[in-house]
Amino acid sequence: NGVRSTPVIDANGIVYTAFDASTGGAHFEIHASSIANMGAEVTGWPVNASNVTSGNGDKLSSFDVGKEIQRGALSLVNGILYVPFGGVFGDGPPYKGFVVAVNTANPTQVGAWSASGDRTGLWQGGGLASDGTSIYATTSNGSDGTHMDSEEVVRITGMGASTHTAKDVFFPSSWKTWDGQDNDFGASSPLVVQFSGTCQAMVISPSKPGHLFFMDPANLGGADGSTPLRELVLATNANPGGEYKVFYAAPTAYISTSGVHLALEARVDANCPGAAGGDQLVSVKVDMTTTPPTPSVAWCVGVQGGEDRHSPISTTTDGVANAIVWFVQNSGLSAFDGDKGGNALFTSTPCGNVEMQTSPIAADGHVVV
Repeated sequence: NGVRSTPVIDANGIVYTAFDASTGGAHFEIHASSIANMGAEVTGWPVNASNVTSGNGDKLSSFDVGKEIQRGALSLVNGILYVPFGGVFGDGPPYKGFVVAVNTANPTQVGAWSASGDRTGLWQGGGLASDGTSIYATTSNGSDGTHMDSEEVVRITGMGASTHTAKDVFFPSSWKTWDGQDNDFGASSPLVVQFSGTCQAMVISPSKPGHLFFMDPANLGGADGSTPLRELVLATNANPGGEYKVFYAAPTAYISTSGVHLALEARVDANCPGAAGGDQLVSVKVDMTTTPPTPSVAWCVGVQGGEDRHSPISTTTDGVANAIVWFVQNSGLSAFDGDKGGNALFTSTPCGNVEMQTSPIAADGHVVV
């Protein structure tokens, strides 16, 4: 099925890529290719991820590669490569949320985290978030009568270590309702926001039905009915009777002259000033002077993302000045002022048939799509 996910590159110019392979029987492979050696495989690679066993005793080889999909972006934290797995479009079980961990210096050293229950896949395109020590993942809908890791934010450390205590998991009291409605917590990627000094670090996690959760990365909050640092409902119809598709992508954070902001795409019913409808790019300002920090909608601007589910990025020229939010829409690139009500700054000529879930990157003074 090819490479569905975004690879990751280390400081030595090694590109790590994951996909399902058919040679030698269907299985999952993780490759390491050297840029300096024209893409040649690094010694000791590839790793057969299907042979990795999680702390729960699960193996990826127990699942059909046509149903257990590797879609989320890869992450590299302190020399450990993390590869998330989840279900294919349409929730065709059996599959299970998995994160495979590989020591890149010694790829024979592997580990994994897996969800306790059925399904609960990690399928968000943006992949995982990290605070520089641990990674944070959000799981999707399950089918169990009791909570078994569905609809949760989970912290994973090292080679796949985690617990079911408050420091390592958070899930809202609505988890079972969301399970039944296919309202995945894991439709979007989480984001870690950290600051120098005394400001509160946060894990920020959107959910498909329009709830935005703010958590303490050192203590996510715990089980059913617990309270995160903050919860901001960003959709006007956030408690529907069925699937409700508000957030699907990865957010971006930036600091501007007016303070800390978070920007993300809301596909329907955004809770915007002036009751703006349709697909909206939303900037949430986070007041860091309160304990805990207080989020509120700063501005919205209408965009045309739809089923494309694009993730914005943000840039500044010195960490604060000239904050810009960049967004792909209509097969082109748009730029919006991050501070002044989302005023349009730039719109490119359409580039043709740009495919779904395309996001820009910023490097060396350029934005590239």
